[in-house]
Amino acid sequence: MRLTLDILEMGARGDGIAELDGERYYVPFTLPGEVVEAEPVDKRGEGVATELVEVLSP
Repeated sequence: MRLTLDILEMGARGDGIAELDGERYYVPFTLPGEVVEAEPVDKRGEGVATELVEVLSP
């Protein structure tokens, strides 16, 4: 299930952080302000780790 996410901030591990429907998503290789398509892969802490599929808007 791919998600379209707005990256809001950088996390401690260098991943971009997005929020959608009250859930936090960690997206590697992204920067704040980007809109990306990502696929959830695993639960991580209080959020969900994802794989970056595509940067839709840098």
